[in-house]
Amino acid sequence: MYHSQKRKSVRLSEPIICTKDNAWLGVAWYFWYDLDDAVFWGNSAKRTTGYYKIYIADIDFSNVLDTVFNEEHYIFWVKQMEKIKKKFAITGQSPTLKQLNDYFLQKGIWSAFSGIMFRT
Repeated sequence: MYHSQKRKSVRLSEPIICTKDNAWLGVAWYFWYDLDDAVFWGNSAKRTTGYYKIYIADIDFSNVLDTVFNEEHYIFWVKQMEKIKKKFAITGQSPTLKQLNDYFLQKGIWSAFSGIMFRT
């Protein structure tokens, strides 16, 4: 997997967690399956400085909720999203994917997994 990161003067020894308010899935480590996606993200997300570096990481997928390549995991994820969307609908809110994932993290629903593989 690939991790795009703002270029630093010192080479990273581990990925940096994204804590930005506008992070798509919330506070998380973001990795790309394809190098082209990592390059695209580096070019678009780091355009203010124009400097970024792509790191390669070996990811242990044994405990990852794989919504991309595992149909059972994808169906589980969809069902969880549908349940929580109903709860948000009662309040009249239309939650973002980040808000839904933040809710799952707070409630410990994702605690059985060390990560989620998701593809836009």
